[in-house]
Amino acid sequence: MIIDRTGEHAEALAGLPYCTVYAPGRNLHLSLLAADRGWDADEAVEGAIDTISHYVQVSYEDGQPLGFLQQKIVGKSMERLQADTSRGGQPRISDLMEAVEAYKEERQF
Repeated sequence: MIIDRTGEHAEALAGLPYCTVYAPGRNLHLSLLAADRGWDADEAVEGAIDTISHYVQVSYEDGQPLGFLQQKIVGKSMERLQADTSRGGQPRISDLMEAVEAYKEERQF
């Protein structure tokens, strides 16, 4: 199995009878911010902060986890998403990005 998150292998592998190419947004969907079953809202926010912090740390050569202010911004943004029951379903990364932008605009960062 190859998870081709950037699409660089899709063309070479497409059409092979023994190969299925999974591409984000098309046939591959990951819920990075999905809370474990049984988590309350606070635990879901902490889980999201941990997930984002880990992703940032491992994505860069000299990666560092999120700093205190970054954790606060992600946490407040996730709290807003958790409280917004009109959206339905688990929050997506794009939802979090929009919430961070709204937080930034409200706080004049």
